[in-house]
Amino acid sequence: MPDNFAQVAHAIQAELDITPNGESRTWATFGEGVENIAEALNEVVQQYFFFAQKGYATNYVTGQAPAYTCTGRRIIGDPAQDWIFNGARKFGLMAERNTNFRLSQGQADGTIQQITCPVTIANVTDIGGATTDISPISFEVRFNGKPTLSIITPVTTLTVQSVAGTATGDTALSVTPAEASAGCKYVWSYGKTAPEATVGQVLTGWNDFVPGDYTIPSGDNVVVAMVNTATSVVVATGKTTATTKE
Repeated sequence: MPDNFAQVAHAIQAELDITPNGESRTWATFGEGVENIAEALNEVVQQYFFFAQKGYATNYVTGQAPAYTCTGRRIIGDPAQDWIFNGARKFGLMAERNTNFRLSQGQADGTIQQITCPVTIANVTDIGGATTDISPISFEVRFNGKPTLSIITPVTTLTVQSVAGTATGDTALSVTPAEASAGCKYVWSYGKTAPEATVGQVLTGWNDFVPGDYTIPSGDNVVVAMVNTATSVVVATGKTTATTKE
């Protein structure tokens, strides 16, 4: 694993609970339309000048009101946006604006730092702009209380499946887990000799993987790897043998 890497914003995964009153959580990722997310801890800082410090200050952070401001463009059909900008919720008050928020960030050692917190959605706007523009959006995700911090270690082994595809010569490929871990994506390659992808390796040049039909010679080796979006380091890997439709 690399000792350090540059954090890119698109490698951070933000999710909103769109069934806050349901029996279980339904997490919708901020995907289509959201272009920018800005963090503000809104700290309360108390400053004191004690005799012992000989004229220099001592500071204490005694409170926080964390919030994320999100901006972008309105994409109708995106689950997170549709929940936020639903008319009844947009003009609703109190509990109608409350839900849960989850933010996940990949670390250099391959683990994922994840915070989860009840939140209030505030200052919602989704109408405006020129007639030829996609309507700009903005909203705030304001924390209600202290977030829960978790450290998640992704699986290192993927289950890759190949069954006969729809057309002759095609194979239908899928992978378990179906979704890559936060801050990661799936890539793939194939060949008569299995392409090399080992956990901890920096892997570049492979194509992004999505489940579906692929034209691959029957019997070829198919390898799918989960890589960190920021570092291209392999977090997990799996392989199978292609089964194609005759």
